[in-house]
Amino acid sequence: MRGRDRRPGREVRTGARAGADRGPGPLIEPGLKDIDPKSPPDKQLSAAVEANVRWSMKQLAQLPEAKKALEEKRFEMVGAVHDLETGKVRLR
Repeated sequence: MRGRDRRPGREVRTGARAGADRGPGPLIEPGLKDIDPKSPPDKQLSAAVEANVRWSMKQLAQLPEAKKALEEKRFEMVGAVHDLETGKVRLR
């Protein structure tokens, strides 16, 4: 699927929708295990996007440099979901 960029004449493929045609990759699959396959497709997509944010944060937090910085409280990790239709950003 293609999504409309807010700029006239521009089209973009969003990560979640671009991958929907191929299915999830092996690095994302563990983060999607709790999504209900009986949910409507739009609900599955929304849940997948949020699950991907949480899963990505978990993976990043396991990197040695990030793990040390988190333990030392040098930074805080925050995930976000950007709604392309409304422009709103929800923090996770």
